[in-house]
Amino acid sequence: MSYHSAVIGFSYGGRCDGPGISNETLMQRLKEKFPHLYREPLILQSKLALCIPRDDFAKMHTKPFVIREHRAAGQYLNSDEVAAQAVERVLASNYYPLYILAYPFLHRPLCVRLVRSLMQKYSTSVVPLSTGWIPSDPASEKWWTRHPLYATAYTAWHTLTID
Repeated sequence: MSYHSAVIGFSYGGRCDGPGISNETLMQRLKEKFPHLYREPLILQSKLALCIPRDDFAKMHTKPFVIREHRAAGQYLNSDEVAAQAVERVLASNYYPLYILAYPFLHRPLCVRLVRSLMQKYSTSVVPLSTGWIPSDPASEKWWTRHPLYATAYTAWHTLTID
């Protein structure tokens, strides 16, 4: 059985008319800082997949697996669902180790925790990618991704309102 590493990419916000600067910068950092991983299988939320240049896409040996929607019709595609779909793909494809691409402030630790919890019974390393500073997108569709302070408020509100 052969193994390949894979990158699981979680988008951060986005705009109605495109992926937004946070997602564009995340994919740019992946390509620049981790070119060896950019050529490995990519499991990406759709806003990140939109950031792959056509020339790069044409050269990829393995086309990215793109997560576009929640499996339950009409549900919001949150990080929990992205992690669940990504892990299904990982288990079906024997990817090892796993690298997590996500917005660094609050979101990356959450995404790493989600994937690790789903992979805990397997001997798989889950490694966060250090992307450096990624800008928030003031024009993002989601208010909590427009500024790090908004993300803090959203996280506090979400934590307090969980059943």
